[in-house]
Amino acid sequence: MNKWKKGLCLTLCALLTAVQLPWAHAAKYYDITAKADKGASVESIDPDEVEAGEDSEIIFELEPGYVFDHVIVEDRKEDLEYKIDDPQGEMVLSEDAQCEIDADDQTVMVWLENIETDYRVYLYTAEQDEQDSEDSENVHIVTSGDSHVSVDSDSGSSAKLGDTINFYITPDAGYEVDQITLTINGKSDTASLEERTLRVDGRTYYIADKDDGSRVLIVRNVGNNVKVKAESSKIRQVSTGGTGGWSGVTNPSYYTVSAYGDVGVSVTTNTTTVLSGGSANVQIIPKTGYEIQNITLKVGTVGKTVAPQSGTLSVGNVNGTLTVRGAEATLALSNINNFVTVSATSKSVSGSTTTQTNPSTQTPVTPTQPVTQTVTISTSADSGCTVTSDSGSTAMVGSTVTFRVTPRSGYQLGQLTLKVGDIAESVSADSTAITVNGVSYPIRTESGATVVTVSNVKSNLMLSASSNAQSGPYLNRSNPIAFLSGNGDGTITPEAPMTRAEAAVMLERLMAGESDFVSTYTDVPVSAWYAQAVGRLELAGVFEVEANGAFRPDDKITRAELVHWFTMALGGKTSIPCQYTDVNADTPYYKSIAYGSAQGWINGYSDGSFRPSASITRSEAACMALRVMGWQPNRTAIDQKGQMFSDMPKTYWGYYELSAASAGLYL
Repeated sequence: MNKWKKGLCLTLCALLTAVQLPWAHAAKYYDITAKADKGASVESIDPDEVEAGEDSEIIFELEPGYVFDHVIVEDRKEDLEYKIDDPQGEMVLSEDAQCEIDADDQTVMVWLENIETDYRVYLYTAEQDEQDSEDSENVHIVTSGDSHVSVDSDSGSSAKLGDTINFYITPDAGYEVDQITLTINGKSDTASLEERTLRVDGRTYYIADKDDGSRVLIVRNVGNNVKVKAESSKIRQVSTGGTGGWSGVTNPSYYTVSAYGDVGVSVTTNTTTVLSGGSANVQIIPKTGYEIQNITLKVGTVGKTVAPQSGTLSVGNVNGTLTVRGAEATLALSNINNFVTVSATSKSVSGSTTTQTNPSTQTPVTPTQPVTQTVTISTSADSGCTVTSDSGSTAMVGSTVTFRVTPRSGYQLGQLTLKVGDIAESVSADSTAITVNGVSYPIRTESGATVVTVSNVKSNLMLSASSNAQSGPYLNRSNPIAFLSGNGDGTITPEAPMTRAEAAVMLERLMAGESDFVSTYTDVPVSAWYAQAVGRLELAGVFEVEANGAFRPDDKITRAELVHWFTMALGGKTSIPCQYTDVNADTPYYKSIAYGSAQGWINGYSDGSFRPSASITRSEAACMALRVMGWQPNRTAIDQKGQMFSDMPKTYWGYYELSAASAGLYL
């Protein structure tokens, strides 16, 4: 640079410094350096020049025969040293800065966070034979969460190679899990609130949501050290308006608020859905010629009734304040933490014999029953199901009301509660009837929904439903479908042994709902025709996890394995022992074989054996599936359709069963 240019630059710099223009201040940067001991090398420093308050990531590569021993972090400004010998450790470096380490048998990652000085990082190694030999069979587990979310592992701080680890991420009340970061073998992925999968080093890991707002991260067939970190945020309570729902929240804990009155009073609420801990206002307005008699608040199954002038109406932890203005009343509810029902009764202004004017005759009449022959119909459901009434919110006295209860995807119905007048009874959703005040009302299943029919209605009705999130798949017995395909050339090869891949696809077709899960097994390519089915069943724990991470899709499935898969899909258990001559308590899948036998799914051979290790043919597998699902072939419809496959004549022993399974023709 010539002298006049250099002089000009110096002059400009001096002027900028003198006037202290905001844009003239240079940002502070700090240097990050690293050095490795023998048996290791510095792979990368990103970045090596850091702006104040930013982070840097350092990656060391370990050579074969060497393992992590410890890390020294040197604060060059304060001339301080920090030693970290935990391969998954953390260290506070200053008031704000900190260091995190994640080491496995190949890499050591060091994170410097909120940097405010120059740092030098040294990695020290040890030879493999200096380590405890048991470490080679274990992996380290590290969990961390912010101040409003906890992360716990069901394996503690270590696990065996090949284990399945469940990480339970639980937010505090009023918070939700905002992000989950999974780090394995130095590679990471982060899932946001709406995401259900993490993809790390070519494998997919699944996240399940629970009703209480917590999440479960499932890491199967673990092969390296694992670190799970979670962050939380306050629940975003954004009203969608009109519907009483909420947006911006995935599976929040929320409750319905139902309100109804008799013929002389109108009861309305400003919202029908409230997030846990929220509030609602209920208006009770008498109709002309009536006044409010009593107000009832029911929280869950506990109720309390008071007069409108009582001032308060609280049940459990739900607080209620009653305010009366003239003939009307307002019930302000707060801290709602369960399903709430508010109801009111009325009386005529002069008692039961109030004289009213009949518009047609203009002569006094004394009402002996409500002028309008209608009753109020109410429904209530949690977040896992919906309840509808074919008559809407009212019905004529003497009519029939049909309630339809439908579980959402990933849920199954738990309990139904029918309230007739002031009397309520509850039954499990798989019951065939519910009896209230001596009258039995039928319950049936129809197209995946549960239907409750109330005939000759005389009183106000309310049907409430609860649900349970599925921890795994369940078979949809209420929706008969075709579940076994031919070969595409007019054949179905009924006597061919069924492979594990074919069995997985067959079972997945029989499950309720849909899924886009992809298997994490090492021998199941993402593009494989059976990958989605294997992944979905894998996530639910239907399969036994094998130590080498393989699924063996082309292997023949055995009779015992298929019974076990069906049993796991239904969560079946039994205490009845097996009676087969070749099955004992040490036989693989003994309990599943016992359950399948008790359910009538399987039969033994004439010699008393079951042959659990024998392969099963496609036709035998179809027959077992039909027995599991409880479906019967429609022989008339099959005869009308005619022979479907060239290699399966009508004389074949499983003709009708295999035809029904491939065409969906059932009674």
